[in-house]
Amino acid sequence: MFAATARTHTEGLSNDERERFEAWGWLGPFPLLTSEGVDALSEAFTATGERFSWKNLRASCEQNDFDTHPWFKSLHAYLPAFGEVACQPAIVERIASLLGPNLMAWGVSVTTRHPGQVHRWHVDVEHLKWPGISAFIGLKNASSNSSLTVIPGSHHFSSTPQALGAHSNSEVLVAGRTYDPNCHLETIDINDGEFFIFHGRLWHGSHNIGRKTRTAVIAQYSTPQAEVAIPMGWDEPITWHSYRPPCLLVKGTDTSDINRTLNRATTQTPGIKP
Repeated sequence: MFAATARTHTEGLSNDERERFEAWGWLGPFPLLTSEGVDALSEAFTATGERFSWKNLRASCEQNDFDTHPWFKSLHAYLPAFGEVACQPAIVERIASLLGPNLMAWGVSVTTRHPGQVHRWHVDVEHLKWPGISAFIGLKNASSNSSLTVIPGSHHFSSTPQALGAHSNSEVLVAGRTYDPNCHLETIDINDGEFFIFHGRLWHGSHNIGRKTRTAVIAQYSTPQAEVAIPMGWDEPITWHSYRPPCLLVKGTDTSDINRTLNRATTQTPGIKP
């Protein structure tokens, strides 16, 4: 699908880029999709309606429930376009430079932020349970007015904004400066079709101060040794659902037999039910 709508890139990160990522916790933006690719991905998601909307789950949800109404971070397993974009070498090779040659996408989702909407400061709770790196892919109306704001270097902090009760920018800075007196806020500039990568423990939030609704894809990666699970909430203490969500092997091999790992070729079958 994206053969003619993705930017060709097959190289990993340079030594300087790896050092910057280690220091800052994020890197980019990098080109990924042409305008045609952005439109195709947006249309593929819009066509699903409300099928991918489970964010707050019930412990009683079973396998059949997930087959008919998948977890919102499982787009890579049910929609071929999203499995394909998660496999793009421009993303995969850069993240493999940091995590190693065996890599899987465990979560792919679409985020929508309306004008004025705030997404609180947080660290993704899944990456408190297992290490990983995420890619933020701008789809529609991505800009410095609607992108993520981060605290560079905060992936080295021993706590999280949600655990510290830090919600506003000023509260987050006060909390962050207990770890690093020189820490600061930085909003990542990005355009439609570009992406940046960020450490799973990086403090981040967003406030869409633009006049249009912003959509983005969040693709989340880890090594096959991670025990992937679905959180039942977003605040401590976190409980985890017994259902194991599908993961997608995007590079190398998986010999761990820990997760429900799909082969990359599987995503080419429309309507796949892992």
